[in-house]
Amino acid sequence: LPISTEVRYIFREIYNWCAIRGLTRGTPYYFHNQMGKINVLSIAMQYFRIPQTVVTIKHHGVSSLGRDEIIAKSLASEISSERTVLATTLVRVDELHPDYPWYLQHKIDSDWDVTVFQCGQSLFSFKRSRHDLKGLDWRTEQKFDHNVQEWFPFELIESDTSKLLALSNQLKIDFGRYDFMLCSKTNELIFLEYNANGQWVFLDYHNQYGLLNQVVKYLS
Repeated sequence: LPISTEVRYIFREIYNWCAIRGLTRGTPYYFHNQMGKINVLSIAMQYFRIPQTVVTIKHHGVSSLGRDEIIAKSLASEISSERTVLATTLVRVDELHPDYPWYLQHKIDSDWDVTVFQCGQSLFSFKRSRHDLKGLDWRTEQKFDHNVQEWFPFELIESDTSKLLALSNQLKIDFGRYDFMLCSKTNELIFLEYNANGQWVFLDYHNQYGLLNQVVKYLS
């Protein structure tokens, strides 16, 4: 077995040792293995609009997406043996291998990505312009430069705040990051996904908006 497999097992043991003794905070590392992205989507659609979505093998059900632009995403979001990942990619259905399990959605027309970091009952919402993107997925173009601000505060309306907290309550979580797009036509939030252990420091490198203070308070 690869040594990485054994090391991951050891850290799972340590995590669960702490969990048994009530020493953990945040969302369990196994949240997505237990819940899954599609189940999260099915719950989120009770609160927000979601993209038309199909998970398919042999292209079954793809016709329900119609003739609109279609994107492919990864269910597992894992790094391949070639050290690559599948980012959000515009695709043509007739070019997709029918034996591969595809996670497909309608492309959302949007000028802004919106992400909301939840820490306890506090929500920190930010937006990023899509005007300078060369592709569809901002993650592939993020600079991770402490001196470059790419995300700026975004004010959630009261109803969206209430819906997000209700969604978190139903998912039984109080930590993580939600990703949305701001629909160009309706100016409403379109739910994309929940990141149980999503990165958040890049939203507030210099603790200008209090994210670090809130996380320290949450953990302590």
